[in-house]
Amino acid sequence: MITIGSIVDYAKNFIEQCIVTGELSPGQRIKEEEIAKKLEISRPPVREAFKILEAEGLIRRNPRRGVFVTEITSKDVWEIYTLKMVYCAPFFKTFFMVQKCRVFHAAFLKFSS
Repeated sequence: MITIGSIVDYAKNFIEQCIVTGELSPGQRIKEEEIAKKLEISRPPVREAFKILEAEGLIRRNPRRGVFVTEITSKDVWEIYTLKMVYCAPFFKTFFMVQKCRVFHAAFLKFSS
């Protein structure tokens, strides 16, 4: 299925990809004009993309200084993984309980025949 995104989505995805691939480094300034020029779009969609990425924590704005790629500290990494473990624990508990039930069921079928 083909989906058509907005220009803001296009800009957001481009910037996000640049951050993830390392083309934009942590702490590096991101210039609105350069992104708009690369994508051949006007600056307002880039500004909107910045707002979305800031809300997601990928970039930060410094008033009168510009927009920068967020720098991740070891504390941030610890917090992210701790939260993921807490968030995912119920899933894994359920998954392993289901697997355990399957093993017991298979054993029951094997010995009952």
